[in-house]
Amino acid sequence: MRKKYIIFLAFLVLIAGCSEKNNNKHNIVIYGDYKCPYCKKVEHNIMPKLQKNYIDKGKVDYQFVNMAFLGKDSIKGSQAGHAVENIAPKQYLEFQKLMFSEQPNH
Repeated sequence: MRKKYIIFLAFLVLIAGCSEKNNNKHNIVIYGDYKCPYCKKVEHNIMPKLQKNYIDKGKVDYQFVNMAFLGKDSIKGSQAGHAVENIAPKQYLEFQKLMFSEQPNH
């Protein structure tokens, strides 16, 4: 059952919710956990292209929703992410990259 749950959550990570806003920008929302190995793959394989081609050029608004479902460290990471997003939003993507680079490969 746990494996199916993790696969389902990984599927949610891979599907970014897009919705058109009034300013003709799309909003990309990724649901994940900083400790999730599938989310780490998305961070390393997809985020650089997404950031370079869309986020940095202002074509989309981006949001990472940390589900914090993999234990106490996930909750701490989620709290830290919220703090960075509130205090230094321009540095959030760098924080996110560092959070995923700190976890061991699975």
